[in-house]
Amino acid sequence: MTTLDDAVPQLRKVLLAEDHPTMRALLAEALRDAGYDVVEVQDGDALWGQVSAGLEDDDNPREPDLIVSDINMPRQSGLEVLARLRQGAAMTPVILITAFSDEATRSLASRFGAALVLDKPFTINTLVSAAVALVSPG
Repeated sequence: MTTLDDAVPQLRKVLLAEDHPTMRALLAEALRDAGYDVVEVQDGDALWGQVSAGLEDDDNPREPDLIVSDINMPRQSGLEVLARLRQGAAMTPVILITAFSDEATRSLASRFGAALVLDKPFTINTLVSAAVALVSPG
């Protein structure tokens, strides 16, 4: 039997990790405007907490469809979270953002399976286009 909840499309869930509040708010607003359900976190530990609790959360029991994470954050870097994610065999697409990109960072990101590394400054349209290319909003 089909219920009303089945008929309403569910927005794609994006976890957004950025330690700078203004940048996080700007990116979250752009992703929400593009049609995503955005969960914002301020550091790598909070990001990992959200990822690891994805299926255990009674209020929103689903894993993220996309992760957008700054690389350089307190507690755990975006690269560390990505490595842990891949160790658990999760294939959630990950977009990493950084102001400190170098060839070693890009190489690690590629080895850990990042879908894309965006260098700051980047345009909001670049991020939204990348998100849409990886996971349509729903």
